[in-house]
Amino acid sequence: MLVDHKKCIGYWDEDKSKLVRTTCVLMIHYSYLDIENREITKHVKESMANLRDTLGHHVHFYDTSAKYQEICEILSHEHNIRKKFGLKDNALPDLFIIFIITHGNIERTLGTDHGEKFHVSHLKSILSQSPALSNALKLLYIAACRGLIVDELVQGRFNPIPRKNRIMSRNIDVKGQNNLNAVRVTVDEYPIHENCVTIFECVETTSALVRNGSNLVNAFCATFRTLEKDIGLDEFLTRCMCQHHYTETQRYGYGPTPEIKVLKHRPLTISKQFFESPTSWRLRPKIIAPLSGTQKPIQYDYDWKSDQDIALLTRKAHLYIASKSKDSVHARTLGQSLKNVFGFEIKNHDGLAQLQNSVSSEKENHAGCILVCIVAPLFYCGDDRELCVYIGGVSSPIKNIQYSAIGPKTEQWIGKPKIFIFLHATHATERKSDRFIQQDSPSYQNTAFTRASTLHAGLLSLILPQRDSLELFVETLKEFTKPDKLTQRTGETSQDFSLNELERRLNSAKIAEDSGRGEKNVSKYWVTVVSAETGSGKTALVEILAERAQREQRSVTLVYLRNNIRGELQPFGNDEFLILDGFDSLQPGYYQRSMLRMIEALARDKIDFVVTTRPEFEDALKECLEKICPVNVVTINKLSEESQIIFLHQNLGMSKVEIKKILAKIREAHAEDLIEKVGNLAKVADFLHLNGHKIDDFYLLSKHVFEETMASVLRSTGETPGSRRYRDLYSKQVEILTKRAYDFYLGRNGQQEHDFGFETFLVSVDTFILFICVEYRAQ
Repeated sequence: MLVDHKKCIGYWDEDKSKLVRTTCVLMIHYSYLDIENREITKHVKESMANLRDTLGHHVHFYDTSAKYQEICEILSHEHNIRKKFGLKDNALPDLFIIFIITHGNIERTLGTDHGEKFHVSHLKSILSQSPALSNALKLLYIAACRGLIVDELVQGRFNPIPRKNRIMSRNIDVKGQNNLNAVRVTVDEYPIHENCVTIFECVETTSALVRNGSNLVNAFCATFRTLEKDIGLDEFLTRCMCQHHYTETQRYGYGPTPEIKVLKHRPLTISKQFFESPTSWRLRPKIIAPLSGTQKPIQYDYDWKSDQDIALLTRKAHLYIASKSKDSVHARTLGQSLKNVFGFEIKNHDGLAQLQNSVSSEKENHAGCILVCIVAPLFYCGDDRELCVYIGGVSSPIKNIQYSAIGPKTEQWIGKPKIFIFLHATHATERKSDRFIQQDSPSYQNTAFTRASTLHAGLLSLILPQRDSLELFVETLKEFTKPDKLTQRTGETSQDFSLNELERRLNSAKIAEDSGRGEKNVSKYWVTVVSAETGSGKTALVEILAERAQREQRSVTLVYLRNNIRGELQPFGNDEFLILDGFDSLQPGYYQRSMLRMIEALARDKIDFVVTTRPEFEDALKECLEKICPVNVVTINKLSEESQIIFLHQNLGMSKVEIKKILAKIREAHAEDLIEKVGNLAKVADFLHLNGHKIDDFYLLSKHVFEETMASVLRSTGETPGSRRYRDLYSKQVEILTKRAYDFYLGRNGQQEHDFGFETFLVSVDTFILFICVEYRAQ
């Protein structure tokens, strides 16, 4: 049977030829008849209508408010499913989505309007054992209360809710147990439950707070209608959570925190083409309307900043590895990867109490993320089959470990990623751990370093029960951390870059925006000019922009103008993104005039592009473009001392006290120009790494940074280091720079020669001028 790809929700295995052929949506909803406020019933009905309007007529719907046993009967038999969902021939769903809007309570127990109660795990068993659904990916969206606690922005504004018998999360006692089960993990998911993803509107112990219908359903619909590209299921669910947070919790100051439980499943990609119909565009304004005005735009990526825009770049990692696994190659590789690739500060622990105390008592202002990795025996116990871990001779439910990273145990990690990884290891005898020190209840003070959020937001748990889980995780980590690669279209050469390092460098630079005319730019089309001195991170910035554009499925052309680029103009498509890096490196005269004419033509054709340059050429670009379209100028400021410390700390792992001493020593030597730009600072970090984290000779430091700068630029010309052509170019540039350095000191205006774009930088840094004059002789 042929299937129209525009009528399919998506495709499988990242292969557009493997279409999702049949999608069924089951809507189970009850009218909250025991609640006095009848407006809730009205809003629930509106949510269901919203869901129908969003998914259109290309999925098979069935909605019911029947008794639970009747629903189980429908799900258990093929002929019932075909009849209720209107499936033809022998068709069966390969994607089955269930939305449940109902009453709820603790222990994942749901209720109906018929006086019944049922458990989510029982419903999953029915789905998994159904012959018609055994091979289908099953998505369960459950909008129901799971307790009496109300999640709120504990470090934001306080808005009391008009509901009785509720506990505000900021009032939870640190010694109480009424919130502990919010992070509980139970083993009620048997292997037959694979290919199933469950999305709860709120975490256990908290309330869903039906306000404008089902917030979860509305967030689902908003995410579908605003897709700008094909995205995987994991990203889609993340966007649903962001929609939920920004339209509800952020807006009102309180609201539920969704919980997603993912088991092994077939990879699903949601297609944007499904929603590019006139109906979907007509409905789009209804979704984005609540976000207008003073509401912040939805941000899907973690920005590593506090609410007051202070960088939170420090990453903390706490490791516990059972003695039997501690000396293995995989254990060493794990620590090295977390430190060297991801930039985590590593702290190893010997026992449970030490680990809990360290996580909950963290006081680092600039900390932006915490990761806890435990390699130890995992098992379940009790009637509820709660997952436990054996650490240091003590067995403990894993919720006790996770709870140390959320309020009220700590306020340090609110609004920040909290990643917990549990890797099963064979049993080993350990020594007893120390007593856990109970912390005082935090006051949730709003400071310059805080991020307003709920207690439970940002928690991610990864659990691998396999006997070879450590090996499996490390191998997966190796594959995941392979540097993403950008192919630079530079004529005859190409080069690979590690985006992880570029991200690290870029995050150390403070970026300021200037509209060019001091007015807010509201045009749909504009051109961005990145203006900064050489070595400030312009190229790093545009390379990251290129990588992100590629992830959005755009065609990216990255051109390094410092190279001798020749070629003919080519037509650009609608999804083209062009980056012209290094306008300042073109020789003045013919080459710059020709490039300005090309830039003008690109702007007239409304091609998306970015140009980088040094500040002295900024006016020429603005004059060329402003008669055609608005110009957005982005400048990269000098690094602050705070950013310098964070950068060196991430790259070298040195203590911040040691780093401050080194930076003070550099300033005393009047060589601060070597640490004010991210490019130079990276080379200073390399020197410190090679020299045992010491600077004893500033001449050697200057020599290292100078030679690395020369080598870096000459490599970009495509010449092979060590070749005769490379050596000739090096000697020629040294000759030019030596003349320019002496001219600078003597106040002479010497003849300028082509220098591949770095001469101005080198002779505008006093430390380099001194080094060149000492090291070389004027010819």
